Amino acid sequence: MKKIPDNLLKQMAKAYDAEHADLSYFRGGHDWSDGILYEYSRDGRTHILKIMELPAGQAQESLSALEARLQFIRFLGERGIGIVHPEPAADGRLFVKEQEEERIYAAYGYIKRDGVHLFERPVAEHEALFARWGEVMGQMHAAAQEYPVWREIPGDQEHGILHWEKEWHGFHEWCKDEAVKESWRRLKDKLDRLPLERGGFGFTHNDLHIENLLANQGTVTVLDFDVSNLHWFACDLAVAVYSILTYASAGQIEGTPQDPGRLRQLYRSFIEGYLSANPLDDFWLAQIPLFLQYRRILLFVVFAEGLAQSDPEHYRLWRQRILEETPFPNYN
Repeated sequence: MKKIPDNLLKQMAKAYDAEHADLSYFRGGHDWSDGILYEYSRDGRTHILKIMELPAGQAQESLSALEARLQFIRFLGERGIGIVHPEPAADGRLFVKEQEEERIYAAYGYIKRDGVHLFERPVAEHEALFARWGEVMGQMHAAAQEYPVWREIPGDQEHGILHWEKEWHGFHEWCKDEAVKESWRRLKDKLDRLPLERGGFGFTHNDLHIENLLANQGTVTVLDFDVSNLHWFACDLAVAVYSILTYASAGQIEGTPQDPGRLRQLYRSFIEGYLSANPLDDFWLAQIPLFLQYRRILLFVVFAEGLAQSDPEHYRLWRQRILEETPFPNYN
């Protein structure tokens, strides 16, 4: 379990008008986590303080990315969209930074929201909640078309900060399977030919799967913008569709949907909610299968090493689907 030095934890807590003794561990801190979350109470509400150690040699880039993400999240929150809104530090900063020797840490806060994951609600509520899921994503994409930053972060002509090309290169480097890497390269060739236009590209959540939503009294709240970047809106849609496919397969990624009719109904609820808030052109809706393949490969790279050990047959099947570009189950 990772640990934040006590002296830095005290300073960061103080920046948010909290005492070190008031903080209690909430989650994170594992090798695969991007930070550690602490919770504390103030003014009768529960607050979250997230602290991250920035990668060595990439601190400035990481700080620029964090600031850009938090500015976009604040933009969404100011428009009343159902997200976890960042809470400024006592002096108004979007985040605080502390350093100990060569290690640099950044922290930001937000108010903890009530609710449970969508799949924890009664099944009778799911269609309406999936529609709300689509609606809030549509609201985010509609707002992104009004946000001044959309093709690239200002001053980042090489696309090294919050850009889909940086994400692609990162996973290309991570992947150790040469055949899968070749599939990833072929996919990029297709992405390179897609237009960059205001109605189809901009700031996205980039990981809005079912576990990054809280349901409460018929509404949904979006969590975790920590991989938000500049991407095609169809990629966000594909993340959701891939998650719906997984949900319909009893939670197994690349599984088999148990009830195809139910799968299609949940997708219809989701996409109708989305289109009610952002009437995306049919051309972009037709790109969802392309971005489903993007998601399929990206998640394979994430899980490949562990899956090869824990479930080699599922690993083999998933890899085969990538190499053969196996079509996805009919969801629409």
